[in-house]
Amino acid sequence: MSETPTRTAVSSGFGRTLVFVYGIFALSATGRSSVQLSTKATQLYALARLLPPPDRAEIFRPVRTNAEPAAPEIEIKPVVLELVPACLAKAPADTAAALSGKDDVSLAFFTLRGSNPEVFRSAKADINDVYGPLVTALAQCITENIDVIGKVTVIGHTDSVPVQASNPFASNQGLSEARAKTISDLLTAAGVPPEVLAAEGRAD
Repeated sequence: MSETPTRTAVSSGFGRTLVFVYGIFALSATGRSSVQLSTKATQLYALARLLPPPDRAEIFRPVRTNAEPAAPEIEIKPVVLELVPACLAKAPADTAAALSGKDDVSLAFFTLRGSNPEVFRSAKADINDVYGPLVTALAQCITENIDVIGKVTVIGHTDSVPVQASNPFASNQGLSEARAKTISDLLTAAGVPPEVLAAEGRAD
């Protein structure tokens, strides 16, 4: 009964001895490796000190430039042809008061209206001869500025008194259209290209 514990004790003791011896061997082997590596490192360090210092690469630093100033705003102004002053300046002195006008951005309005004498005879489409030179002067102004004039519209008007049944124009509308055509024909005769002219009537 006393042998079993002894074998057990030896077995246990042998196990501890193996572990202990293995531990010494491991430490011894690790120690030799450390010594060898330390010697190599010392040699490499000594050789590295003999090498010239490496050239340093230049660091690229982009140069900052000030932002370009904003372009100045361009003010776009409406084009006013100012035909009215140019045409009024050409009007004959004796009938200049019958012609008035107004410039707009893209239009020029002219009004031909006389009272003593009237531009047109009552209920007729014939112009009073005294206004002929005035229409001719207006035509001259138009031809001198034809490059900037796209179209000329002549609008005829009448009063509110109905024409008589015997009148060849039959109505105020017909009479106003005939008066517009009279002025248009005079402008053409004075040199205004017919393709830029249009005539229409407005019965008042």
